[in-house]
Amino acid sequence: MTSIDFYISESPDTGICNMLACRLSEKACQTRTSTFIHTQTEEHSQQLDKLLWSFKQQSFIPHKIYHQDDTDKHLHPVLIGHNVEPETNLDLLINLDNEIPDFYSRFNRVIEIVSNNEHQRERSRQHYKFYKDRGYIINTHTIK
Repeated sequence: MTSIDFYISESPDTGICNMLACRLSEKACQTRTSTFIHTQTEEHSQQLDKLLWSFKQQSFIPHKIYHQDDTDKHLHPVLIGHNVEPETNLDLLINLDNEIPDFYSRFNRVIEIVSNNEHQRERSRQHYKFYKDRGYIINTHTIK
């Protein structure tokens, strides 16, 4: 069964979600965990793509914006996409979208990242209820 984790930041800055997604992607790469970061828009995907190149000076996270017709998508441990479902099963889904993607249960683990912004907190509560109603065990982690 898919494991669900909520990472809850005490910061009201919504940009903290992207930074935390980068940190979690880096950790996933270190443990050879294949990752798909689900974003809200193409622009959001591009922002995250740029951030993954620069968020940490000594770090390199092999990644690619995912498009269904790419031929080299399996060469990257971290894929970024929106409105697209990965065609292969990956280990980790980091959901940065306002909606839960229909394909979430194909992953071994789902991470939802939430800032201390009231809009995001409300969305997070809805996501939490969605997973809870389906019988998933949910873990929460507070990030200071």
